[in-house]
Amino acid sequence: MTSDEETLDNYTSPDTQPPIDRSYPDAEQPSLRELEVLQLYACGIPRVLIEKYLKIGKHTVNSHRKNAFAKIGVKNVTHAVAVAIRKGWIE
Repeated sequence: MTSDEETLDNYTSPDTQPPIDRSYPDAEQPSLRELEVLQLYACGIPRVLIEKYLKIGKHTVNSHRKNAFAKIGVKNVTHAVAVAIRKGWIE
């Protein structure tokens, strides 16, 4: 078992949507599935393993990622993860 697979074994899906942090007032909270994808990126899981873990295709992972970017108002995964952590949407 690789370290990425071990990380997936310890992963917990976000099942609640916490309140919005006012430090990013224009950010819209992503859907639970979009947050799940961001949480996996935050754990360092590569897209290929996210596809396998969530049982979805590459284009679906990319759609969730891009939709989250648009809602949060960012242009890359690092910034999206940072905002989502700061707002308490993911750990």
